[in-house]
Amino acid sequence: MLTTAQTAAACMMRSASKMGILLLWILAAALVAYSLTLVFLSNFNMGNLMVWVLTAAITACAIWHKPLAGWLHTGAGRVVGIVLSVLLVVYLALIGFVAVSGYANPPTGQEQVMIVLGAGLRKALEGVLDAPLRIDALTLFKQENRNRPFSAVARLPFANVQTAQETA
Repeated sequence: MLTTAQTAAACMMRSASKMGILLLWILAAALVAYSLTLVFLSNFNMGNLMVWVLTAAITACAIWHKPLAGWLHTGAGRVVGIVLSVLLVVYLALIGFVAVSGYANPPTGQEQVMIVLGAGLRKALEGVLDAPLRIDALTLFKQENRNRPFSAVARLPFANVQTAQETA
């Protein structure tokens, strides 16, 4: 026969387990909602793909948590569980590193950069243009909505623009 302390401990374990499953379902629902907003409000990129894969994994764990928990207690499941735990630690360490390094060295606005405009245009326009290619201005565009065309914001002329043949 179980003592009162053993019964209370068993109930606590069950309620903690149910709380974990509830938190897993809440996380899965939040990730599904966020993934749906990414589908409609963002262009495809690797960051979105990572969110979608994470959403699929968390949702699968929420749906099949009982069979997964049973399998993770078998021999092969323990090995897979250890490997997944190590990968999770590495993943969290990478996220931490990116967050810390990104905020530890913010841009100052004094960075010296050189942008080579038109480097890829020469070969693309080789058969179209018979004269040397010269870029004399940079035009900035903005797009208010994905379904609307771009509109010019500013045209910035370059000073002392010379072609490669003029400098030689």
